[in-house]
Amino acid sequence: MNFISGWLRIRLNFGIGLNIITFLKGFPQDKFETRFLMASIVTIKKIPVPFLHINRLIEKKIKVGKEKDKFDVLALVKNKREK
Repeated sequence: MNFISGWLRIRLNFGIGLNIITFLKGFPQDKFETRFLMASIVTIKKIPVPFLHINRLIEKKIKVGKEKDKFDVLALVKNKREK
């Protein structure tokens, strides 16, 4: 599957929504390898799916600073504390 730079939202056949992000505002593209190595890998239907580390996601959302991102940061921090 080819991706357009930015992001893509797809719904998998078994009901899971998935956002595929190929660019993160606030992170230079050369940081991809570092971020990828720090990613959590979850296997969904025998397919390994890398997820951006929660600390980097919080950092990204703080840098972007949109209104929705502020609420996301609060939810992410709460989720992180509960684990």
